[in-house]
Parts: sequence; C-alpha cells; structure tokens
Amino acid sequence: MTGCAGSSILERLIKMQPRRQKPRKRRGPDDPIEQRRRQRQAEARRRRSALRYLERGRTITEPAGPLPGWQLLVTRMEPGQWYGVTDLYPMMQGYAKKSVRIWVKQKLFDRGYLERAFNADFDPRRHSNQQYEPRYVYRIAARALAERQEWLRALGMCDGPENA
Repeated sequence: MTGCAGSSILERLIKMQPRRQKPRKRRGPDDPIEQRRRQRQAEARRRRSALRYLERGRTITEPAGPLPGWQLLVTRMEPGQWYGVTDLYPMMQGYAKKSVRIWVKQKLFDRGYLERAFNADFDPRRHSNQQYEPRYVYRIAARALAERQEWLRALGMCDGPENA
C-alpha cells in the first residue's frame, strides 16, 4: 500500500504542506514605524486633496466665493421655479455633485430654505435606473426669499426692483 520507500500518503501530504511561519509582530499605535506610516498616509491625503482643489482652479485656503456654496445655490435658483436635484448640478460646476445633493436634502430642505413636492411626472412603477424624472422637485421657500436678497447684495448682484 505504501508507494515510495515506505512512507504513507499522509506523511507525504504533511511534507508537501508549507512550513508554518512565525506570526508577524503587530505594531501598536506607539510604535515608531507605525507612527511614520500614519504620517506618510496623512501627507499623501493632503497632497491628493490639494491636487483636487488645484484641478478646480483654487487652493485649499482660497474660498470658492464670497458666500458658502449652499448660499450660492440659493442665489442661483429662480424664485417660483421647480428644480430636480440633477437640474442644480450645472449651476454649481465648481462643486462635487454629491455636495450639491447633500446641501439640498440635508441642509436647505431641513432648514426650511427649500420646499419639496412630489413630482407628478415620476412613475413609481418603473425601476430606478429607468427613471427619467426625479421623485421630488424643490423650489425656494418664502422664508428664504429675504435672506436670498441679502446674499445677492453681498455678491453685488440685483434681483428685481427691491434692490434698485
């Protein structure tokens, strides 16, 4: 039954198995090698972030404009006009689409700057990747119109006879 020189199949399989290596020493947060690795990672993150900002045409410390982005979005929207979130992306080209979506849903709507309505053209029976219309549409709330006028003045723009 034994094949090669009196050794059993089990013994041959055991010999074929790789030898067990010693487990790697885990490095704690106080280890100098681990500290240097974390510093290099942080520096690399800062460099990547700076490159993304430079691609947009501004530096990290340079603001995008005289107002925060969510206020700029409100000033660029026309009062009384309904917008889907994707309709707002072209208005804010220097910003990530994800940022615009978060401003609309979490900041502007929650604070009462925007009103939200169900879109009548939305078809709930369709699958999400076959939808052509957004589920909700947004417009500037009456509460935000006064603040919008102040923000337009801060930008040096006029919007109607109130600013004349």
